[in-house]
Amino acid sequence: MNPERVPCSGFIFIAKRQAWIEPKDKNHGLVAATFHDQLSAGTELAIFQEPWDPEEAAPKQLPASVDLGIDFPNGAAVVWVRDVIGSEAVIQTSDLTKWRMVVIDLKELKYPPPSTEDAACTYWIVTDRIV
Repeated sequence: MNPERVPCSGFIFIAKRQAWIEPKDKNHGLVAATFHDQLSAGTELAIFQEPWDPEEAAPKQLPASVDLGIDFPNGAAVVWVRDVIGSEAVIQTSDLTKWRMVVIDLKELKYPPPSTEDAACTYWIVTDRIV
């Protein structure tokens, strides 16, 4: 069952707090946790697969052409992962704004890591908006 979605500020906001997404594989989806209030340069994301398996390691590579649910403190949004090349990815919001993000190490986070409920995750930082 999919929660009701309402377009808002370039994102698709989801009525529930949890960021549910519609992956191609109906059994798994990608979710990003963050302490930031919005997507912008400097936004730090902890990306993990949901549902998660405690026996599974963090994904080595973010897949391209999938939806990514972002769980913001004040709500949730879904963005599209357009392209992934190595440790760099381009995501796109519903208003077609594109953002570049790169993989970072846990030690590189400026803020404490957001809760992923112990799921194995990779850390990303949004570096800039692509014009």
